[in-house]
Amino acid sequence: MIGEGTGIAPLRAQLLNTAQLDGNPRTHLFVGGTYPCDLYDLDMLWALTRTNPRLTSSR
Repeated sequence: MIGEGTGIAPLRAQLLNTAQLDGNPRTHLFVGGTYPCDLYDLDMLWALTRTNPRLTSSR
């Protein structure tokens, strides 16, 4: 998954939904933005990676 700015919102919704399913696929999420405010929900996304081992993240 690749998202930027407000395009992160639909990806976030999909990740929250699939995190509740058994056997969800391994997922890599790449986010970007032109300005720091474009990365508005990173704390929640990082928290999701800590509770879902199939979601890969890196800093």
